Amino acid sequence: LKANYSVHINKMQKKYASLPDNAIVICGSRELSYLRPNIRIASPKCELNLTIKEDLDKFLLSLDTSSPIFIEIKSKTNQSTLTSPDNIIMAIEEYNKK
Repeated sequence: LKANYSVHINKMQKKYASLPDNAIVICGSRELSYLRPNIRIASPKCELNLTIKEDLDKFLLSLDTSSPIFIEIKSKTNQSTLTSPDNIIMAIEEYNKK
């Protein structure tokens, strides 16, 4: 378990290394909170059964726009990638489909 954890943490450190300290990561990994404490994690609020979702427009408007914003997107292969606001429209469309 320790070896797997170390490998995982090393991957997370490399993944988030290029982000600036004041960045916001939408749907970021929980490890980000202790690996890079100067980066904020933000997620739209929703109930576990997905019957109530936070309005995405309100969520996006609540973010600090003076900070760079990135979105972590999980692919169907369970690999995650970070994307800049250039791809935010695609992420919004995926969120709205659920």
